[in-house]
Amino acid sequence: MFQVNDITFRKLYDEHFKNLVFFAMRFTVDKEPAEDIAANKFVKLWELRAGFDDAHKCKAFLYKSVANECRNYCKRSKKTIPLIFDIEETIEAHEINMAVIARIKQEIENLPPVCKSVFKKRIFDQKKMETICKELNMAYSTVDNQYQRARKIIIKNIGYEII
Repeated sequence: MFQVNDITFRKLYDEHFKNLVFFAMRFTVDKEPAEDIAANKFVKLWELRAGFDDAHKCKAFLYKSVANECRNYCKRSKKTIPLIFDIEETIEAHEINMAVIARIKQEIENLPPVCKSVFKKRIFDQKKMETICKELNMAYSTVDNQYQRARKIIIKNIGYEII
């Protein structure tokens, strides 16, 4: 039987907090209120933990309550509320986005070492090609070839162009 205890709560937090903040930022735009809202909903989940008998219900509660609190935040702060026709569709779209991001990260980790290094520096660190050349002591054409190779591998393995 599922029960929200210290261990399951920590697991839920570790699995969903960052995603909830990302989700909340679609409404709030700013990271700080998004983090506050997500944290407050985990506190509420803990307070109501006896009423949850399924991890999926906990997740649904978190996303729906974060979406509702974000709407309230936008109203209180006189911000424009993003047009969201259906919370369920928004949550589903967010989950799809997170799944695609996880898949891309997995493919990046599977790249050959030099491709991976160049790609991460270019995409995650947002470094210019010239800077990467200096850091890795490589010619511009080599760095560019490794970057393009990484892109092609990721696109081929995922099945469509997303980067």
